[in-house]
Amino acid sequence: MNARELLHFFAERLCNRAQWEIRETADLMLEEAKKVAPGIFAGCGPKCVAAARCPEGKMTCGRLRQVLDRYRAPGKKQKG
Repeated sequence: MNARELLHFFAERLCNRAQWEIRETADLMLEEAKKVAPGIFAGCGPKCVAAARCPEGKMTCGRLRQVLDRYRAPGKKQKG
């Protein structure tokens, strides 16, 4: 995968609603990607990180605060 595809993969597969096996694999992949290209992958995470809200609507995991705390880049302020 190139960087653009990795960003898309992480946005989809780091979501708490993704299957746990792929989520765990994506999390390990993200940690390795951050070592190689920290500028690209800092603050990378599921779609809700970029939007600061869950795009899943009624199907949300209900853990937005924990997800933002885990994946948001250090020093990035929260919207709202």
